[in-house]
Amino acid sequence: MYRSRLLSVAAAGAVALMVAGCGANTGAMISKSQTSLRPSHDVAAVLQKPDPAGIPAAVSLTALQRNNVWYNIDLPDGDTGYRWGYMHGVFQIQRTDDRGATWRGVNVPVRFDVGTESVYHGVENPQLAVVNLDTLYLYGVSGHSFVRAGTSDGGAHWSVYRTDLGADGFRVTSVSQPAKSQGWVLLAGTSAANRGVTLLYHVTNGGATVEQVKVGHLPSASGLPMNAQAVVAFTNLRSGWLLTTTLSGELSLYRTDDGGRHWSMRTLNPPKQILGAKAVKVYQPQLLENEGTFAAVFTTGTGKSSKQHVVIFRSRDGGKTFAGELTDQLDGAKANYEGQPAVFATPDYGYAVNDGRLLRSTDSGDSWLTVHSPSLELWLQRYPCVLAMNFVSYTQGYMLLADAAQKHTVLLQTAGLRDRWQPVP
Repeated sequence: MYRSRLLSVAAAGAVALMVAGCGANTGAMISKSQTSLRPSHDVAAVLQKPDPAGIPAAVSLTALQRNNVWYNIDLPDGDTGYRWGYMHGVFQIQRTDDRGATWRGVNVPVRFDVGTESVYHGVENPQLAVVNLDTLYLYGVSGHSFVRAGTSDGGAHWSVYRTDLGADGFRVTSVSQPAKSQGWVLLAGTSAANRGVTLLYHVTNGGATVEQVKVGHLPSASGLPMNAQAVVAFTNLRSGWLLTTTLSGELSLYRTDDGGRHWSMRTLNPPKQILGAKAVKVYQPQLLENEGTFAAVFTTGTGKSSKQHVVIFRSRDGGKTFAGELTDQLDGAKANYEGQPAVFATPDYGYAVNDGRLLRSTDSGDSWLTVHSPSLELWLQRYPCVLAMNFVSYTQGYMLLADAAQKHTVLLQTAGLRDRWQPVP
């Protein structure tokens, strides 16, 4: 969670690229100084919404895992990177050194087969953290074992470690890798013996050592409420956030400044316009120095009258205080196959697709600009499923799209001008 992040015309084939990564808190090549460069919002025209409606379309991770298409990607520098996922029923990884024009296979030291263990609530098991061009960590659960595999030479050699969990039914749900040799991994219990239990592990020594961490005060394994949906993100080896939603609809932040030895907890309330709304989903935060931004989904009403609302939360002081912005423009928006309404390359710069067009924010989600791009909008009509999107820099970005059947994908890239998109050669 970390979470490094995913993403011709003659052949819209099975090519997948995602720059931000999936589940890893590593990625975009944007420095802190660049986050203060906020261009004018009048550089892109807001025009009539394109047809047809229904863009972005719904995505099923289970279908992607069985359709033999690549749907995860991370390119840390925009040129070299990795794509991964289940192909022909087995978890596989490939590497590119030319922006996705060609790919070669990477040895995966542990076999994961598609099936009941490969997905949980729209999140994939295992998860890959791309730390840099050559350093990868693979975290997953296989049977009773919590598996960690690491490589520092692009997959030529791996170190593999296993920890017996004492029961099956656990799944990896969130990963953050703030350093080469240290990571934080959340597991969720799904079997009758451990259903609703959340485990948090601190992984050190390149995966050789794991320590179970107590976050909350409750008697469950991690101290978190039962059946909590949770994500974890660390900005460095000491400072990290763990965010949860509960069955009662409460959104909570657990924060540490000493590497997880002590945690403080606070409840994050929805904006006053929807006060009393229930939180139903929280997504991976993007952290940089003392700033952090993340999306959460709330619901109001019940039954057929219920309505979902997207709220973007942001902090400028390491999570001590927050502001929450109700963002109706993101109702129905998607930025990856997990259904995240928007992804952030930095805590300031966010991107999403809604109503068949690209949306961009340069102020941590306070406002969103519709970027008119005829080329992108034509591709979205043919490939309405958004699997991954992100920017390596403010001017270089990628987007991975799939057709409605999720059996064919196209990787698009833009450089220099954000309103011009073309397939990767």
